[in-house]
Amino acid sequence: MSWSSTNTAAATVNAAGMATGIAAGSTSIQATYGSAHGSTVLSVQVGPTLVSLAVTPTIFSLAPGATIQLQAIGTYSDNSTQNLTGSAAWSSANTAVAKVSTSGLVTAVSVGSVGLTAKTGSVSGSATATITSTSNLVGWWQFDEGTGTAAADSSGNNNPATFPNGVSWAAGDIGDAVSANGTTQFGSIPAIDLTATQAITWAAWINRIYGSGTGALIEDSSNFNASTTGFGFFPDDNLDCGMPNTMMTGVNGNVGYTLSCYAQPTSGVWHHIAAVYDKSQPGTNAISLYIDGVLQTPLRQMRTSTNTNAFGANPIYLFSRGGASNFSAGNIDDLRLYKTALTVAQIQQIYQQEQSALNSIVVTPANATLAAGATQQFIATGSYSNGNVLDVTTLSTWSSTNTSAATINASGAATGVATGTTNIKATYNSVAGTTALTVTGGQGIPNLVGWWQFDDGLGATAAAYCWRREPGTRNGR
Repeated sequence: MSWSSTNTAAATVNAAGMATGIAAGSTSIQATYGSAHGSTVLSVQVGPTLVSLAVTPTIFSLAPGATIQLQAIGTYSDNSTQNLTGSAAWSSANTAVAKVSTSGLVTAVSVGSVGLTAKTGSVSGSATATITSTSNLVGWWQFDEGTGTAAADSSGNNNPATFPNGVSWAAGDIGDAVSANGTTQFGSIPAIDLTATQAITWAAWINRIYGSGTGALIEDSSNFNASTTGFGFFPDDNLDCGMPNTMMTGVNGNVGYTLSCYAQPTSGVWHHIAAVYDKSQPGTNAISLYIDGVLQTPLRQMRTSTNTNAFGANPIYLFSRGGASNFSAGNIDDLRLYKTALTVAQIQQIYQQEQSALNSIVVTPANATLAAGATQQFIATGSYSNGNVLDVTTLSTWSSTNTSAATINASGAATGVATGTTNIKATYNSVAGTTALTVTGGQGIPNLVGWWQFDDGLGATAAAYCWRREPGTRNGR
């Protein structure tokens, strides 16, 4: 062939057909042999281009008057990512339901659903907000003030949390959070009337260093032991539980205590903790505790009284017992109180909606090689804005860009089909991660007489991938 470029200022091409980009622009690459010729267009770009824009959280709900900060994460043609929240153009499909500021801050206005869009150039991403009624939400403290000695009640019931001895403000899982020192600082919330219900739920993001002792983190009434209508959560309670690394939560009712002990979560990272207390259930089923949306199994149920009375109109204390004893250190963000027993699905929805923004996904193993007919399990690991690194393999949607080379199932297991290459992609919450996969064919690889990948993972032998086609079959051996 005789090769040529119609615009050598954009790209040149040598006698072997190898093109070299010179500057941004486009050219036609032509190949001529005798009187026959063919051509194709080549675009030369400077640096990676924006391919997609992911808005997180993708689906969420708010009460009227509440706010949430969205993020817009751009993915480029070289698989790099960048936070474009501040430079994106934000819009709401219905500002009567929810408004969004130029920085991506959403403010709920009225009940309904609305689409929210972030756009950079011709690339856009979207999220859906559902503004819900607050009929069962009797308290909601987002702790996003960032300063001062009080936090507003976003439920609309006007029960602000105050901090008589001061409090520290810290970065939360969502916006800001309050942080107490464990010696003098505590929070106080006015009495909330729960006398018409036998079931309540509280949920919050909590980040602290877990240890031992009997400190109170959340206590309804000034003294849990002296109240028959309150509840309490004690994150360091090896003394009462009788075993190390345990926390205890319970209610005290008309019959007596209902108390359950659970394993403490990891220290130093944010966890979503939710507790359901339901006196309409037998004592063994009256308490349910969830960590990061997962129902926990009690290590011990110390008391299982079947109480039948309602909850009370009690003040709520944070980080202490009545502001006078049992002080507990730690950070609390986005505390909610409901006058009903939330379902598993409702708690998981809150957890997913409030989880910190997913910044990136890494797919491993990277650049793997697979024989036709063999399988390879891929793992998707998500990195979140709060520093958490979580396995999102089972939550991701998996795809292969070239199913003629390899397919991949819903759990991330790829199967080699025929010689070729493909990109394996994991997508979760509009964030994607990819890696290349090379598949070697079943008709033999020239000069390759043995291949030991050592991916067996166990045992005293390693399989050899030395393939040959069996006559009349599709498969190799």
